[in-house]
Amino acid sequence: MVNKDRLYKVMENQTYSGGQIYTFSSTPGPMAPVLKDEFPEIELSTRITWGDRRLFQFGENGFYEEGRFVDQDFILMHTFLWQ
Repeated sequence: MVNKDRLYKVMENQTYSGGQIYTFSSTPGPMAPVLKDEFPEIELSTRITWGDRRLFQFGENGFYEEGRFVDQDFILMHTFLWQ
């Protein structure tokens, strides 16, 4: 993967009663655009949703697809080998 040394994942620590701390890979929705706007050294940022199943319909035809939504910066941040 190109530029993998320039990609970072933001994690969140949440403290629960009893002092237990759990770390999650989910963060508040507004975080990605705010990081990009507030810190000039952050060139690109993206959010990735949980997996989702959606119904696509055109006329009488319909089908379900599963996937995720991402921000437009995602494609610029990652390299893919297309076949």
